[in-house]
Amino acid sequence: MTEIVNIREGNDFALVWPITRDGQPEDLSQVTNAKLVAIIHNDVKVLEFETVDTSKIRVEFTKVICRSRGVYNLQFSYDIPDSGFADGKRSCAVDRDAFRIVASTAEASGSSEFTVPGEMAIAFIGPRGPMPEIQMSVNENGHLIAKILN
Repeated sequence: MTEIVNIREGNDFALVWPITRDGQPEDLSQVTNAKLVAIIHNDVKVLEFETVDTSKIRVEFTKVICRSRGVYNLQFSYDIPDSGFADGKRSCAVDRDAFRIVASTAEASGSSEFTVPGEMAIAFIGPRGPMPEIQMSVNENGHLIAKILN
């Protein structure tokens, strides 16, 4: 099981999630009825997001959204055109335990390099805009590695 990224409560951050189906990037330009929710302790929050690079969704998290400590599960659902179904569309859904909000800096994941679950990428947003450039790579175990370059 992939280790979940720990984020210190009170930090704003952005998350980019590549959406795949059958191992291939999903063309999100064709989807309808797209909905992203975050769930923690049975509290469900509908989130605003943007599509980037046609197959990824990006969402910003603030301390207003992430008010509780614990593991946040993200669920993304949508419909895609598919003539193989009577109504001409296929309903799809994917979910992931995305990150954990923790109480202290000591519990947070290292800031210079960290493994993120599956195909998700997380970047912190500072008071003056995005943090320094982050280099992404996949290690020998298939985990996505984020490294801050400067």
